[in-house]
Amino acid sequence: MIEIIFRCARALEYAHGKGVIHRDIKPSNILLSPDMEVKLGDFSIAYVNEPDMTLTQPMGLVGSPLYMSPEQVREENLNHQTDLFSLGVVMYEMLTGKHSFRAKSFSPLIHKISNKDPTPPRVLRPDVPEALEEIALKALSKNREERFASGGRLPRR
Repeated sequence: MIEIIFRCARALEYAHGKGVIHRDIKPSNILLSPDMEVKLGDFSIAYVNEPDMTLTQPMGLVGSPLYMSPEQVREENLNHQTDLFSLGVVMYEMLTGKHSFRAKSFSPLIHKISNKDPTPPRVLRPDVPEALEEIALKALSKNREERFASGGRLPRR
């Protein structure tokens, strides 16, 4: 099932190359056909920018809070790496069965997304391959410069 993440990353690389930032990557927006073809859905809050991938204006707090990047919750300018962070949250859930930033209400959630690192997946599930843990944690970096440069840069197992 982790192949879904890598296919999403390739789809995001294509969208980002066209200047589209999805801004709402979450499980319900990842669609699978009967033959396991992966499609990204619901581009209703996507931001269309120039293909040079310069920063976009955030236009308020938009997206699904559980999957927002630190720059989204701080309402900073966004680039394509906000989608890679959100994809990292989805990957973390697939690996562990738990959300990377659990909180009982909105304010503590925003604080965790902005300031706390998630528990390493192998702490929660020791059978998670180390390479997948490294990919997930890199995608979840608070500093977007430490994330993957593009969806196509996620290494495949």
